[in-house]
Amino acid sequence: MGQIISNNGIGIRSTNGNITITNAGLIQGGSGTAILSGNGSISLILQTGSQIVGLADGGRGNNSVTLEGSGTASNAFTNFQTLTMTGSDWTWAGTGAFTTALVQSGTLDLTGTLGTSLASVTASVSNGATLQANSSNLPLSVSNSGLVRFLQKNQGEYLGTISGSGAVEKAGTGTLLFNSVNSYTGGTAVNDGTLIVGDSAHASASLASGATVAAGASLGGYGTVNGDVTNSGTLGAANTLSPLSAGPQGNFQINGNLTNTGLVQLGGSGVGNSLTVAGNYSGQNGVIALNTVLAGDGAASDKLIVSGGSASGSSTLKVTNIGGAGAQTAADGIQLVQATNGATSTANAFKLSGGTVSAGAYSYYLAKGGVSDGSGGSWYLRNTVVVQPVEPVPPDEGTPTPPETVTSITPGGRHA
Repeated sequence: MGQIISNNGIGIRSTNGNITITNAGLIQGGSGTAILSGNGSISLILQTGSQIVGLADGGRGNNSVTLEGSGTASNAFTNFQTLTMTGSDWTWAGTGAFTTALVQSGTLDLTGTLGTSLASVTASVSNGATLQANSSNLPLSVSNSGLVRFLQKNQGEYLGTISGSGAVEKAGTGTLLFNSVNSYTGGTAVNDGTLIVGDSAHASASLASGATVAAGASLGGYGTVNGDVTNSGTLGAANTLSPLSAGPQGNFQINGNLTNTGLVQLGGSGVGNSLTVAGNYSGQNGVIALNTVLAGDGAASDKLIVSGGSASGSSTLKVTNIGGAGAQTAADGIQLVQATNGATSTANAFKLSGGTVSAGAYSYYLAKGGVSDGSGGSWYLRNTVVVQPVEPVPPDEGTPTPPETVTSITPGGRHA
């Protein structure tokens, strides 16, 4: 590994002509510029061990940077149009003015910036390659055939679009907001933190394919997942997740099947949130938490809506009363699970946490089916009046009544 150090000037300077610089050592310019090109094109190849101290200025040509092997690029690059990753593991901690970034192999960890703005760069990720970034530095246009990993340590919003056959992974303990329509088809893995698909102002936001939610992670919002979802963490509708708690009630949509081994959180701010599953719902000892006004028939409640599929398995409904004083139910009751568009439900798909829930003098229990037409697959709260115990009446402890004196009469009318 060699060194090119200019204490007072530029490390490498090219005025005209096309040149290729392959660096596995140190290039340093004492003037603040390490590499300066003029009218020609420059191809700069950075290999394992490469270190550039100072600005790399490509000049006025058609210029490129290629990353081979592994390393960290932490300096500033200007007047380079294309960045290509062909190595195994690079961290891009510097700044750039690229218009195209190609991740062809390995993992490129983007902690710096690639372009003058997020909109000025188009990124492409090849099959088997990984681009790791966060919402503040990932380009707004990504064609993904590999993996895009959001390492989100704080809360951030991504307004760009990701397309292609690749997958997306949410890592890091922070919250990531997807507020656009993403067309990538490789699925989404929420492994840590929270992924929100659409806040209340972007309810049209969507994922084009399914998702998995790991234990301890969360997925939700006001948008749509177009594919199957497997939830081992928390699936939160509308304003249930903390960044959205000030928002209105709303619906989160899954156009696919939902397998729930974790928590479906419907109860947020107020009453009226819903999760719609346009497919099959399978509870694998999962929990569904709802806010409900414990009152009479048709009282307000959060809902799980199963459309056109079936509800099966075993799930526990955990009901929180929001201001209900209790009232008699005489018809269907209070709907918690709505089976619509021909949806069905098995007999033991749901049970009520604690067996009953009470408000005032009324104790509510969970029942499958109602009295109205088409309600056979839905689930309701109904009640019975709690009989209040009657205080026993103590016996009268006053002066006892003396026994009557019985006088016997002998035949003939004489007293004995």
